[in-house]
Amino acid sequence: MSATLESSNGYVAASASAFELNDSEWLQSISFRSGATAGLGSAAKRGDVEEFARIMRDDLLSISMKKRERKELRKDLKTLWPSVSSNDENEDAWEQILFGELKRKSEVAAAIHSRIAENLDSDTNFQSLCSAVWILSLKVDVLSTDALIDLWRWVVQQGQSWLENKPEVDPDQALSQLPFLETVFMLAVSLRDLKGARKLQKEVVGLVRMCIDETSDNDGTPQPQWIPGIVDSLSCLARMSLFARVHGERLWNESIRTRLHSLLERVVSLCTPNRIAFSGAEREGDACEDFTRLRTVLSALDYQGGEGLDRYLKGLASGKSLSAIRSEWELPEETFQSDWAMVANLRSSWKSPIDQCVVIHDSSTLSLDVVAADIPIFRGKWEAELQVDGQLIESDAQWTCSCWFEDAEVDFMELVQEGPDGTKIMRQVILLRQDHQLILNQSVQAAEAKSLAFRSSLPIASSYEVEADSATREVALLAEGQRIRVLPISIHQERTQKAPGFVVEEEGKLVMEQSSESPRLFVSTVFDWAPKRHFRPVEWNQLTVVQDGKIESQLEAFGARFRVGRNQWLMYHSLVPPTIPRTVLGMHTSYETSFSRFTSKGEIDPIVEVEID
Repeated sequence: MSATLESSNGYVAASASAFELNDSEWLQSISFRSGATAGLGSAAKRGDVEEFARIMRDDLLSISMKKRERKELRKDLKTLWPSVSSNDENEDAWEQILFGELKRKSEVAAAIHSRIAENLDSDTNFQSLCSAVWILSLKVDVLSTDALIDLWRWVVQQGQSWLENKPEVDPDQALSQLPFLETVFMLAVSLRDLKGARKLQKEVVGLVRMCIDETSDNDGTPQPQWIPGIVDSLSCLARMSLFARVHGERLWNESIRTRLHSLLERVVSLCTPNRIAFSGAEREGDACEDFTRLRTVLSALDYQGGEGLDRYLKGLASGKSLSAIRSEWELPEETFQSDWAMVANLRSSWKSPIDQCVVIHDSSTLSLDVVAADIPIFRGKWEAELQVDGQLIESDAQWTCSCWFEDAEVDFMELVQEGPDGTKIMRQVILLRQDHQLILNQSVQAAEAKSLAFRSSLPIASSYEVEADSATREVALLAEGQRIRVLPISIHQERTQKAPGFVVEEEGKLVMEQSSESPRLFVSTVFDWAPKRHFRPVEWNQLTVVQDGKIESQLEAFGARFRVGRNQWLMYHSLVPPTIPRTVLGMHTSYETSFSRFTSKGEIDPIVEVEID
């Protein structure tokens, strides 16, 4: 059976390999396109192995690259290369040829022949095939005629299974299919002289572009399911970009290039010292390696947004302090929110110490990844349990972002989940960008309910110890010189006073629980880690809210003042819309939520004001 590659339904197809044919006979069985490299097709038709190898070698050597450029390219490629599984010796062997120091043709030929012999009776994976194609592109100068022909023949025959059918991509699994598309793209480019290869290349490029479009918003925000492996996906795209550049092929159009650059900006903004948000616990120790890979991705994808991101990643990779970031670095916006991707990044700045809260709301349970002064606090599901009149209410409804606001002082996000039987949960995330403070508000309503019991929890980073104050309901999270003060301002401060709730650590989670003998309740929890306020006196109390001369209950409107050291803030939230503006501590408001600070003169300075929907 021949090993012919020919057009089949417009795409490259191949029959089963036939190792019983010698090289001359095998070359004569191959179909070349009419516009193939000059002389290549005729040499193959004659079965002239030496002439075929000479023309192919000259064509590959014509790639305009200096020796230093080839060395830099191999260095970048090695940085971007996927990790080799410890039990896959074949992958490691091919990489030793590609990245190793074998310089003599006899050494390289022996290594190639050994690898081919070991792979004759086994299926070839993406990585091994990509390694072989890169060897043809970058190390042809150290390939003997026999090694060149044997390797090219092996690539053609092993690549048949990838080239036989029209490639297809499931949009729901888009980025996970990039290694397959990378392999097919490289085969189509490297075998461009064969019939159908050009059409296949065009098809694959379209699918790669579709993967990028289907998995990121117009502003570059990635869908949350791709964030844990996003560095691997970007590295794959970068390798493809390098391969296209080496062979003079156009991979990205201007629209996709812009999208990729925006995606890079979003991904880098998820990076803080020693970690990437939602990257997975197993990647914590690999963060510096990922930062280095992202620097190479920036270069490979020809990022045009200035040197700021590269300098930032360089600082992260080296472990140096990022407190001296300069204004001329040209850094993009560090915060973002996408309704389409259902991801938001609340962040203090690019400078250390960095405070950050990444929110994912693509399911019925919210997820948070919180960093305080460069140190992670929480990462995982922000779980909730609601009981109405003693009955557990479960909801599979998705959360939606109902309000987003950002400025130089604060990032604010409000999310709503409409549950069964008229239940509704509203959550607010407030990050004070200059004050090292995070506030989590939760409002629950259930039509005609007589009682509510609400419990939420967040997984605490393993490095923290939890310390409860003996006299008050304040809780502290302690780790690495870090002290995070947890203030449940919606319940009484003093333990001597009865309260309908508590904050406590249970099985590695911070649990916030509160109840109400009514159809409404409001839970507000303040996290403060400002170094100058670590051990300052703290005080909070609920306030009287008045409407038209009538005192409102906390089940209609909530007001609280809290103080840490000399700094004071005012939190107000309306659970029932007012008929006229309410008054709380001298402030008149008709807003749903109002969060303010007290100035040194005792005046109320609004930070966040949210109108009633």
